[in-house]
Amino acid sequence: MAKGTEVLTNQFHGEPFTYDPEFRGPIKNRSCTDILCLFLFLAFIAGWVVVAGFAYKHGDPRQLLYPTDSEGRICGKGEFEDKPYLFFFDLTKCIRGISSVLRGCPTPQVCVKRCPNSTFSTYPYIYIDVISLKKTDEIKKLKEKMICKNESLKNSQTIESLVKSGNCAPFYLKSSPLGGRCIPELFTKLGSAIIDDLSKDSLKDENGNNITTSVVEKAGKALALILNARQVGERIFQDFSRVWWILILLLLASMVLSFIWILLMRLVAGVMVWLSIICVTGLLGFGCYYSVKKYMSLEDQPGSDAAFSFTTNLKSYLALRDTWLAFAIISGVLLTILLLLLIFLRKRILIAIALIKEGSRAVGTMMSSLFFPIIPYIFLFALFVFWGSVAMYIASAGRPSYRIASNGSTELDLKIGNKCDPENFDETEEQNGVMCIFTSYDGDPNLFRAQIYNLFGLFWGMFFIVGVGQVSLAGAFASYYWSFNKPKDVPSFAVGLGFWRCTRYHLGSVAFGSLIIAIVRMIRVMLEYVDHKLKKYDNKVAKFALW
Repeated sequence: MAKGTEVLTNQFHGEPFTYDPEFRGPIKNRSCTDILCLFLFLAFIAGWVVVAGFAYKHGDPRQLLYPTDSEGRICGKGEFEDKPYLFFFDLTKCIRGISSVLRGCPTPQVCVKRCPNSTFSTYPYIYIDVISLKKTDEIKKLKEKMICKNESLKNSQTIESLVKSGNCAPFYLKSSPLGGRCIPELFTKLGSAIIDDLSKDSLKDENGNNITTSVVEKAGKALALILNARQVGERIFQDFSRVWWILILLLLASMVLSFIWILLMRLVAGVMVWLSIICVTGLLGFGCYYSVKKYMSLEDQPGSDAAFSFTTNLKSYLALRDTWLAFAIISGVLLTILLLLLIFLRKRILIAIALIKEGSRAVGTMMSSLFFPIIPYIFLFALFVFWGSVAMYIASAGRPSYRIASNGSTELDLKIGNKCDPENFDETEEQNGVMCIFTSYDGDPNLFRAQIYNLFGLFWGMFFIVGVGQVSLAGAFASYYWSFNKPKDVPSFAVGLGFWRCTRYHLGSVAFGSLIIAIVRMIRVMLEYVDHKLKKYDNKVAKFALW
């Protein structure tokens, strides 16, 4: 035995280890690691603060949250505080689709106090002030009904000139607000002409053409489709503001259940694991059986073979056979995989049970490890709030952009889509169907670079916070592992000591590791962006570049 020990000692040129009851693991003789990476991370954070300061100084998120009129003024804010809704003079000009709504419909848009509660057209009365000068009061009442960009011109111009000059809307429909925009309410049959509520005549535009429900519906859908997403988001926020206390109670209840689960895992780990496996297997089996039964029962139901279409009504999906067929296939595949794992990985499951039992003992010994993840979650939440606010301010830091648009009734040789200046735009061209309208807030390329910097800051900061939490917990569980007499030798504040060692010695390594992960994630985002851009070019060259 002595000879063997001597050989082993000579082979490794050292002395054999002896039992030391004070040994708590390799926690002595430590030094700081990857200091340069830590300084690089701090410099990046300083640059991020500078970008945020620039964004907060020049940005205005109200430009993104609230609608703007044709001149880029925000409805419901500033001088238009009492006019929160956006009204389109002729919504049928937006019939080209969602892109026209986002980039600007070729029709004047003004902020109004309320959406029209009736349908009205100026066409039947366009010559009334020329035919009879005795109807001054009637003309005044008609002009009060008109929606115009410049209200001061109503008294000095005729109804015809107000409409032809583009200052007032030729007609409007009974509308309801949706996402800050006035969306028409249609009650007539599809394709029929809309009736003026006042004159009972067919509704006509400034050129005398009938306005039908089919045309208005196409234009309204282009606007409503994009606004529905925003409305859903607003409803989610409102619901959250009402039931936040219920969510907190549920989180506390889940924490209590976690404690009970850990306690049961310490006492009967094997029973709990096998019971969980049996319950999951039974649930998947029942789900597969019920889905197949439901699929067969809908065979004779009318409409059950309809094609999928996007809708917020989830019950409509449950009335389709394809839905239950998909459920049956998914649950059947998962059930098969689970059964195969149970057959071929029986021994590994037993090893996993032993590890789970020991892990439960470690967590039970260091109860602070259950509460510690709350701290990284708070920092992550603050990080997401900071990143989101900076992104919004950067996106709104640009200047108003105006472009030439046509409603299709002009033959002028103008370059539609070019930038223009609304203050110097020729009024004669506007009368011929060409106008200079607000489209978006544009900025210089530095704003795009700032968004990239902000996104990379999100990735690096997020992975850094996660890394600090993981290293701190790893240090805590390492102290449990190296303790000879458990739980007597386990430090009282093992998680706190692990966090201190992480911040004292290893923040540089965490910064270096999180930097590598952030770079990989950024490359992935760039590839997804290129993939999105190349999808519209369906050719071999684009596919090869993407591959």
